[in-house]
Amino acid sequence: MITNMNTKTILSGVLALFLMLVVVQSVFAADITASTSDRLTQSKNSTSFVLTVSGNGTLNINLPSQVIIKDDDNNEAIVTLTANRSLNSVPAGQINVQANLTSWDDDFWYTDESQTITITASDSESNATKQATTSLRFLRTYCEAGFLEGSKLTIRDITDEEKENTDAWDWKPGDNVEITVDIRNIDDDEVDGVIEYGLYDFTNDEFVLEESQDFSLDDGDSDEFTLSFEVPSKDLSEDDYHFMVKVYNDDEDEDVECDDRFASDSYYEEVSIEREKHDVTLNDFQISNPLQCGTTANILATLDNIGKEDQDKIRTILTIDSLGIKKEVIVNNLDSGDDKGIVFDVLIPDTYKEGTYKGQVTVEFDYDDSSYDEKRNSLSFDAIITGDCKLPQVAEIILDSSAIQSGGKAGDQLVVRATIMNPASTVGIYTIQATGYDSWADSATVSPNSFSLNGKESEEVTITLDTQDTSVGSQTFTLRTVAGDGTVTEQPIIIELSKASSNPFAGITGNSIFDFENSNKYLWVIGAVNILLVVLIIIVAIKLARR
Repeated sequence: MITNMNTKTILSGVLALFLMLVVVQSVFAADITASTSDRLTQSKNSTSFVLTVSGNGTLNINLPSQVIIKDDDNNEAIVTLTANRSLNSVPAGQINVQANLTSWDDDFWYTDESQTITITASDSESNATKQATTSLRFLRTYCEAGFLEGSKLTIRDITDEEKENTDAWDWKPGDNVEITVDIRNIDDDEVDGVIEYGLYDFTNDEFVLEESQDFSLDDGDSDEFTLSFEVPSKDLSEDDYHFMVKVYNDDEDEDVECDDRFASDSYYEEVSIEREKHDVTLNDFQISNPLQCGTTANILATLDNIGKEDQDKIRTILTIDSLGIKKEVIVNNLDSGDDKGIVFDVLIPDTYKEGTYKGQVTVEFDYDDSSYDEKRNSLSFDAIITGDCKLPQVAEIILDSSAIQSGGKAGDQLVVRATIMNPASTVGIYTIQATGYDSWADSATVSPNSFSLNGKESEEVTITLDTQDTSVGSQTFTLRTVAGDGTVTEQPIIIELSKASSNPFAGITGNSIFDFENSNKYLWVIGAVNILLVVLIIIVAIKLARR
């Protein structure tokens, strides 16, 4: 019995010892981990990471010799890996692995791409498998050969000045943006440089905006340069973008001197594009300057609904005020994301001087309850007029015998009517003035004092003059018209003013004078005698009645 118990105790102890050894072996078995590495670029083409072996025993490590990093179009960047020692039977310690960028496809996207690496290792004694993972990153930057150390021109900083956007790097389609680029010239000579910049859609691998600007910078100087542009509105999705800038010496190749890094490791600014609920823009505006006067011009444009909502009705208005031109185009049912071409058929008048005239196009949208709730002054343009243009014909000022509407006595208000006619075949714009009355009237007003007339149309105006008490006799003032291009027509008008008790039929002359002052004198004498006789008869009748 004692023998059996001792045997069981011994077996239990051996089993416990065996399990403890297994646990100890498991705890202290060799293991492997991998560190991270810096990002690769075209110019920063080498990086490294560390493999750390820990625990007891040794490991046989399987390290891939090559890693391929791909973008979304399967363009490749090739990276080779090299360890600083043999990877067989590696004891506890560290192994340095060098990663060298050997090549990349020319069409590789301007995006930060990565590839995960799995390093496998087997225990030299137990053949147990261990794994470690890390990743390699590659960014193709804006400079053709990447950021080049030692470039004479360096970017110190870039700043969004928030011209129309309320938050830096948060833009909307159609925003006018100003970016300040702080550049330093570290050379001993003046350098002529180029700034290139672009708004990059890294989702679709395309630049939606890319422009350049020349500049000069004295030796050792730094200066800020302003980039001004409009955020594209057409085919711009609501997404995130990269804004990139590079500067290089205009006298050197870009792959010799180029800087596209504006912070310690920043090669772009992340830009957020957000669309409005209702937003319509005018794009692809085409005017075929010069325009021939007397002909019809077709001015083309495209309406883009870049808002989130469909538009039931859009009104587009083209005006060239100094030519008396106003044209409207209505577009119905333009869905979000759609566009529509429009045409303005504009008759160019032949009664204006050749020259350049300012025009504007306005877009009204968000139509609701018979009105447009949103308005955008889309653009201004120049209309260059040439050809067989004629000066405006002199406006005709017409007076007739009924020209005086009221008044005619000194000290009273005098109202004169005249007719203004446009003798041309096209639209004329006129301003009407009264001048030359200061010596006999205190003021003069014309109503209406400005208007436009189609060809052969006419408009009546009234001139109201506050005459002075001493203005008896023949008085003159001038009725003056000023056409749209500054051409002046003047018509002298002669007025005969009488005393307050004199003949009320004072006359007016434009092309003739109507004068009744010196006529019918004998009739006035006969009338006076008759009045006297009536008075005498009344006196005699009263006396006879008293008797």
